[in-house]
Amino acid sequence: MTSGFTPGDNPSVEGVVEGVLQLFPESQREAARVLVEPIVLHRMAGLAKHPRPAGLAEAVYERLAESLQEVEPGSMLQRLQIEAFATEVDSLFQDSLALAVARYGSDHPDAAQADAWAAHRPAWLHRDADFYAAEAARLREERDRLLQRFRAASADVAGALRPVLLRADHNLGSASTGVFATASGSLADFLTDAGADFEYLDFE
Repeated sequence: MTSGFTPGDNPSVEGVVEGVLQLFPESQREAARVLVEPIVLHRMAGLAKHPRPAGLAEAVYERLAESLQEVEPGSMLQRLQIEAFATEVDSLFQDSLALAVARYGSDHPDAAQADAWAAHRPAWLHRDADFYAAEAARLREERDRLLQRFRAASADVAGALRPVLLRADHNLGSASTGVFATASGSLADFLTDAGADFEYLDFE
């Protein structure tokens, strides 16, 4: 199952999308496009600033192609749906991390690292406690909606994504309260970088 995809000198989101669609039968491409476009858009969000844009495009394509090649042709759309779910969870997690980091930076002005860690959400930097609590509540509602959709689709999907959703929920708790006594994953990496004292949690 090959498409002859090459990123070219000026790689684009649309180019990667079209490359992935070539892996599907003609009859499935319209349905596949709806799922593929947001996945590729999210994974190539840093394309304009990437030092090797062609390498990024190729990596995004290869990851999706390899995932699709693991299943029978008749199951490719279902596998793509799982990839789409994972992308939505990753987007939520990245937002939960940025919100928690921004809250820490607001409460600890000496933590200069916060601005860089939350750079993709500049509007969240240097706000008051009520703002962070409201945003955390909004993202928690989004998390709950995602979880309901995943459970309706497949118990296996919900189970596989559960650790990431737990980390996101924990991040949102810190963003809402300003308490960073415990952390895991990327938030733990940030707190270590900022010299904070915290206990590491393992959600696996």
